[in-house]
Amino acid sequence: MIDIDKVLALGNGEEYLVLDKVKDNDVCYFYIAKINDTKTDIENNYKIVTVSSDDNNNSSIIEITGEDRLKEILPMFDNKKS
Repeated sequence: MIDIDKVLALGNGEEYLVLDKVKDNDVCYFYIAKINDTKTDIENNYKIVTVSSDDNNNSSIIEITGEDRLKEILPMFDNKKS
């Protein structure tokens, strides 16, 4: 289970801190920030991702890209705080 304040380690060795999470139509979206090399702070590198699992329960982190798709998802994080 991925929750806020957890660290995601990608296959390339990069680590990201989960800053926020929203759910829409049974899909969870995560707002993440890259952790710096000294692991003392976050960098100015943010992403919106979702997690997909295959039939063998292997999980993949999928970055949300494309201006239209991001414009659709980003407001969900703002609306959650209202």
